[in-house]
Amino acid sequence: MFAIYGREDALYRQRQDILAQALQAAPNFQGLQWIEDAGHWVQFEQAPVFDATLLAVLNNPLPDSLPNQ
Repeated sequence: MFAIYGREDALYRQRQDILAQALQAAPNFQGLQWIEDAGHWVQFEQAPVFDATLLAVLNNPLPDSLPNQ
């Protein structure tokens, strides 16, 4: 799992550390990317940055074996 969040997301603005810790505990967690100047609709608010980030994630090969499979 790879997570992409807007840095200004009102749901997590004061809870970014807690969110990051929770995601790191998720099975098969691969990474978290914060996108600046974006809120909850990060894919709309910062579309070019989101698209580039998503493409980078999708173009990275998955590890041969993922934990918890």
